[in-house]
Amino acid sequence: MNEHAFPELEAAAQAGDVDAQCELGHVFREGRHDRAVDLEEALRWYDRAARQGHQAAAFNVGLLALRGLPQSGIAPRPDLAMPALEFAANHGDEKATCLLGEALITGEGGVPRDPNRGRRLLEVSAEAGSALAMNCLGGHLMDGGLPQNPAAANGWFKRAAQLEDPPGLFNLGVSLLEGRGLDVNAELARKLFAHAARKHHPPAMYALAVMMVEGRGGPAKPQAGSRLLLEAARAGDASAQFQMGEVLREGLGGAERDPVGAVNYYRLAAERGHPDALYALGVCLEQGIGAVADVAAASGCYRRATAAGHPGAAHNLGVMAARGEGIARDPVMAEALFEFAVASGHVGALTSLAALQASIGRLEDACATAHVSAQRQPEGQGAALAAQLEDRLDEAARQRARERAAVWEPPASPHLPAGIAARH
Repeated sequence: MNEHAFPELEAAAQAGDVDAQCELGHVFREGRHDRAVDLEEALRWYDRAARQGHQAAAFNVGLLALRGLPQSGIAPRPDLAMPALEFAANHGDEKATCLLGEALITGEGGVPRDPNRGRRLLEVSAEAGSALAMNCLGGHLMDGGLPQNPAAANGWFKRAAQLEDPPGLFNLGVSLLEGRGLDVNAELARKLFAHAARKHHPPAMYALAVMMVEGRGGPAKPQAGSRLLLEAARAGDASAQFQMGEVLREGLGGAERDPVGAVNYYRLAAERGHPDALYALGVCLEQGIGAVADVAAASGCYRRATAAGHPGAAHNLGVMAARGEGIARDPVMAEALFEFAVASGHVGALTSLAALQASIGRLEDACATAHVSAQRQPEGQGAALAAQLEDRLDEAARQRARERAAVWEPPASPHLPAGIAARH
């Protein structure tokens, strides 16, 4: 691009050229022409073009308005998103149709849920040959949003795969590998992943790499698998990026340990919202592994991972809240985080919960929790803590604590602590 390209583009946009206005939206959205990323400015230019009937601009208005601009503190705008997506979809925009259908199914961005209408939109587009709609529809029939119907979901994945669509090939491969509505067939799954990988589909590249390293569905090829894992990570697959971080941090598979390189890969995956990568990055930032220690940044990683349901992150954030490290001291929040971690399968959080309860004077609660910890994790510190706490209770309180521990059951379903999901 020459140095005059941006001024000429801006002048054309200001003069009313709708293509230039849409292009200027791309510039600010992607940070081109040495401009910083500015989603507010991007939305402003897209909106100007969309109001003059520009289809691609209308789709981008819908996309940005539906998801909001978290960096600017701007909430989703369904009132702006819906008309823009409706317009683009009515003019044949495949992506707008799918985004609109999914929003109606899930209620994303505050859109009033209408699963039946969302499903009809996706079905019409899929029947017209849209592989994107086939995969969207199959995904909701498989994983929720619509009544689960694995057979119907796989039918749409197969139709997309027959069109040589990489996501369709990948989705069908996952169903075969995991037995989701189909008999497990690792050999065929590997072939489908390989086919999609040849079309440079990063998730398929990662899935194939793992199968090659593990020898599933075909011969083990650890060296080729490792090369493909690196290729998938460089192509932007978050799971591959996280796994590369693990390889470099731990020196797996004969790789040289590289904590700095590991943190770089964790950051890439964390930017894509990968929960395990957010947790791992939080650990590295908290402990100063491969990066300068930054407990405030670590707490932010733990918060985002907790919002995605990561029990380890919830525990670590709870420890921070209990101690006032990285975030303000908040025993109530800490207790809620420990309880969420326990309900999500993190048995070790029971000891942390007991210690917190003891620190705020709830000795009987703490003793009961410590006994549960000892039962669930005999090799842990629960038994020692329970013994210490019993020494501080009278016989009646000790007996009540033991009785409560004997009948304790984990919550049937974990609930995120108040404030976590909204602030991740």
